Amino acid sequence: MTKNKKLPSPLIVIALVILSLLLSASILGENARSEQVTKDYFNAIASMKYNQVEHYLSQNNMDMDQGFEHFFALETALQKHFNLAMNQAYLIEAKQESYWFPYFAANEVTVGVKLSSISQDDGETNSHYLSGLVQLVRESGRWRIKQLNLPTQVKADYLQTREMLASQQIVEIKPNQLILNQTELTLDTLDAIEQKLWLFQLNSALETVAKIKPE
Repeated sequence: MTKNKKLPSPLIVIALVILSLLLSASILGENARSEQVTKDYFNAIASMKYNQVEHYLSQNNMDMDQGFEHFFALETALQKHFNLAMNQAYLIEAKQESYWFPYFAANEVTVGVKLSSISQDDGETNSHYLSGLVQLVRESGRWRIKQLNLPTQVKADYLQTREMLASQQIVEIKPNQLILNQTELTLDTLDAIEQKLWLFQLNSALETVAKIKPE
């Protein structure tokens, strides 16, 4: 007679189940962190904490332009896409669209982004996510932003804002001086993007002056 094979001990089965659940929870948690990194990146831009943005970027980030003008134009183009007023507060929402599994998939994921008004009384906004806007890669066990994939119209608005910012240089900020260019502001014809340009440049100048310690 052949001996019956012993079945796995109930304790071993329970241990394997618990281990599988813990592993699944860990993977899900790591995937969810890509959404948080995306939100933190755009929140830093929205609050003009540009010195914090580099913390969320990959060492191989495809966009080497990370100056003030880039962040300003990026936020402006996204606000326009989502039909948000340039001077209103908004929420940043992120939704992971591809998932990472250790050893079975590439160390990259894509995340969609949506900006929405905090107030419900600000009129109709675009409620759809910008699919695949952010591409993230794992580096040293953390998610970092590798690339932004701007849709055609958003990219066009981004480039237009960059051109406006360059042509309407109200204040030039240099290491040891501010240069105020002669210009006139007609309030009756001021549009939302021009208003934001003025506020951005004047606030930057004021912050620069505030950091100076008079002798």
